[in-house]
Amino acid sequence: MIIAYDFKSTQQAFGIRELERTLLELSGQPAKIDISEARGTEAITVRVAASVEIKKEGFRILKAGSGYVVEAVDEAGAMYGILELAERIRLYGLEQVQSVQAEPRFPFRAIKHNTPWSSYRKDYAQDQHYDTMLDPAYWESFLNMMAENRYNTLTIWTQHPFPYMIRPKNFPKATPFTDEELAGWQHLYRSIFRMARERGIEVLLVNWNIFVSGAFREHYDPNAHIDEMGYFGEAYTTPQIEQYTRECVTQVLNEYPDLTGFGFTLGEFMGGMTPEQRQEWALKTIIEGMKAADRPVKLIYRMPLSANMGSGGSTSTDVEIMTRKTMESLTGFITPIETETKFNWSHGYASTKLIQVHGGGISTSFWEPFPTDYRINWMIRNEDFYTLRWGQTDFVREHIRLNGHSYVGGYYIGSECYYPALNYLDMGTSQDGKAQFAFERQWLLYMSWGRLLYDENTPDGVFELAFDRRYAQGTGSSLLKAYKLASSYVQLFGSYIYSTWDFTTYAEGFLCPVMAGGYDDGKSPFLSLEELMDHKVLNLGYLSIKEYVDYTVSGQAIPTWKTTPLQLADTLEQNALQALESVQNLPHSIPGIKDEVGDIQAWSYLSRYFADKLRAGVALRNYSMTGNTEQKNRAVSHIKAAKEDWLSLVSITKPRYKPTRLIHISGEFSWENFLEEVERDVLVVQDFLRS
Repeated sequence: MIIAYDFKSTQQAFGIRELERTLLELSGQPAKIDISEARGTEAITVRVAASVEIKKEGFRILKAGSGYVVEAVDEAGAMYGILELAERIRLYGLEQVQSVQAEPRFPFRAIKHNTPWSSYRKDYAQDQHYDTMLDPAYWESFLNMMAENRYNTLTIWTQHPFPYMIRPKNFPKATPFTDEELAGWQHLYRSIFRMARERGIEVLLVNWNIFVSGAFREHYDPNAHIDEMGYFGEAYTTPQIEQYTRECVTQVLNEYPDLTGFGFTLGEFMGGMTPEQRQEWALKTIIEGMKAADRPVKLIYRMPLSANMGSGGSTSTDVEIMTRKTMESLTGFITPIETETKFNWSHGYASTKLIQVHGGGISTSFWEPFPTDYRINWMIRNEDFYTLRWGQTDFVREHIRLNGHSYVGGYYIGSECYYPALNYLDMGTSQDGKAQFAFERQWLLYMSWGRLLYDENTPDGVFELAFDRRYAQGTGSSLLKAYKLASSYVQLFGSYIYSTWDFTTYAEGFLCPVMAGGYDDGKSPFLSLEELMDHKVLNLGYLSIKEYVDYTVSGQAIPTWKTTPLQLADTLEQNALQALESVQNLPHSIPGIKDEVGDIQAWSYLSRYFADKLRAGVALRNYSMTGNTEQKNRAVSHIKAAKEDWLSLVSITKPRYKPTRLIHISGEFSWENFLEEVERDVLVVQDFLRS
């Protein structure tokens, strides 16, 4: 069997490696020849030609006699076509692959990845990843995953990246490293950018703004802000700081030809500046620095910009209109501009319905009238689950269906407070199936988003096959079904419990660290029964406990479009029972599969806990208003059942997961750590009923 492809193409070579592994499993080692030597009789031929009528990054696989031809207009499309052919051979057999054409649903398919150096959040939870992320082998593995899953953009977020990348020509003392130390950093960055290019992945750096390095502050301006000072505060800028920022942007772009561009945010250390002043600062520093580079570059313009971000944040239609005019004024320099808009603030898995963005409300200023110079890109932030594996392909499909409008260029997937590098969670060894890197644990999450953002019609059979290849033939159907049911908990919790910024909720822990008293105020972050009974909902399609009981006690008709707490509880319980049933007969002896099953079980017990606690809250409030003895008995029964659910959750997670640092609570997290709060709910109910 002979494969003909372009030996000079690193992207084709990447796809060929996967195709080789597939063919080796089925029919022995294939032979490879350069496309220039092809005679038209090869088993598989890869062609890249401008004349092929396919979109950029698209491909088609054609049946040609007894072989196949992969055609594309660019190298990325050829790579995806080769990967698709390998997958279809595994699905259908070598002789049964049919002709197919595919094109990307979205042109922008990105991952957000923060660095522990000059990081936005500062905590051991971030610092522990330092050594792992200094290793190019980590980045190679991560970029391999991205390419396999059809991601085409890596965004690297660092508060002030310049000292790690260059020695500024006019501010040489602003970089604190020796020449040897700086060379090590430069090798890391160049390796990341080169490996990304070889896999068809663009890289953009995203920074925060009026920051300088500690060395700049020491040698040039003792009043300048550095990232160690935090991120909110009154603005301090000078012509010298602006020159430094502008020249750093230009120098980085010129010294790193594989770097695609920059992104920026307007908020941090810009207190006291009007939106117009913030925007003007960015234009004369970052934008002018990009314009001065010796090649065209891309721009990520984060939005909507806050009218008053330094004091907590709020959106403003006037600011959005101003921002839009600024982006449109850059036509000719950068088109299209890639934007970044947080979908439902920091909790992108809370709902497929767009309810809010960073700062609060939603206006249509950015997409009415239709934009031509920029694209809206949704940021799906995950600050709700870091330990348990997630997989809900229907959630992704529904998200795309509801929000993939014609003005949407794509999505970002990622977190601010969780880094997918060091696997600091799992007990056990690699022989037990322990992942080397954290992102490998969430392989289904990355695969679900990446593959469906490329082709939303990708069938579940593809994801089931991935399970089969990892574990054993026939396991995929049960595991995917169970994941879809069990990890729906995140959406149901997030839709029901109102949240905004990072630390307001943490779904997998049943935590609301930021309640009325504020963050880190000595209160338990656990969402108690009293707090659940008083908490407002995010998605107004749900009724809170208070609203529901008020309806029922008053005899008012409940709107048919509203989901009641008891209906939600029934859904949670049904999902849990079906998920547990789906995995009960799977072979736990296979390395790794035990952890997949364990996480499904954990999600299921969380669902049951949430369900029983909702029922207890409804019954307790009803009893407090009516004195109904039956409601009194229900409250006791359900809160005791909730405790048993949590004990089951602990029994599943304690043997497998270490207590881990969680920045949301400034301490260690484990489900066992909250047993006292779970027991307290029982006592609260009993004490209330006795009184």
